[in-house]
Amino acid sequence: MTNWKYKNKIIKTINDIPNDKYYSVYQITFSNGDFYIGSKAVYTTRKTKLSKKKSLNLWKGIGPKPKFEYVTKDNGFFKYKSSSNIVKERLSNNEKATFVILDFYSTKMEMLLQEAYLIIKYILERNNKLLNQW
Repeated sequence: MTNWKYKNKIIKTINDIPNDKYYSVYQITFSNGDFYIGSKAVYTTRKTKLSKKKSLNLWKGIGPKPKFEYVTKDNGFFKYKSSSNIVKERLSNNEKATFVILDFYSTKMEMLLQEAYLIIKYILERNNKLLNQW
């Protein structure tokens, strides 16, 4: 399991994540200073079609019967390392790295904008330690 830190504390359970914050932007930093900026959802939500039996059980007798429900589940947040092949390769070679959550966000849009902002910022600064490839 990866030790993710947020505000200098190790996040051990979902309860350590701020309420109503389902998305995060993170930084993985290697011992030589190379780093990667990424984003990760804490949960996934899927829209699933209800069976006739379940739809009938959920129906309150007023209005149309529900046809769908939203199912939320853990997204493997604590096992997650990165989607980057470069990062995965370096971690598989047992290279030491720190895993830091930069911040949590309420919406996916906020998360994606912050991730893009940070990556673009480091690209414009010509930071050669950034591992993200655009």
